[in-house]
Amino acid sequence: MPTAMPSPAQLDEQSKERGGLWHFLALRGVPSALMLCGIAFLYLGASLILDARNAATWPTVEGTILSSSVSTVKQTKGRKKTFHYAKVIYTYENDGK
Repeated sequence: MPTAMPSPAQLDEQSKERGGLWHFLALRGVPSALMLCGIAFLYLGASLILDARNAATWPTVEGTILSSSVSTVKQTKGRKKTFHYAKVIYTYENDGK
């Protein structure tokens, strides 16, 4: 015959009996921390989406590229990596400024 799920009060009482803090953290702390992390990631993701939508409505202006190049930086310590950076110098005018 299946047993009933213990109530939160029973779980708290059992955690005190079985080893206190570690048992309590396993039952309450870890799930709570995971839920808080999930909420934080949801908030950050939503704010990034809103920023991207707002950027789509920014005004545009004509500009002139004065020069462009690619810089290369090689990392020699540890794992060898190569990074490439775009360098663009441009000018534009918005409302006469």
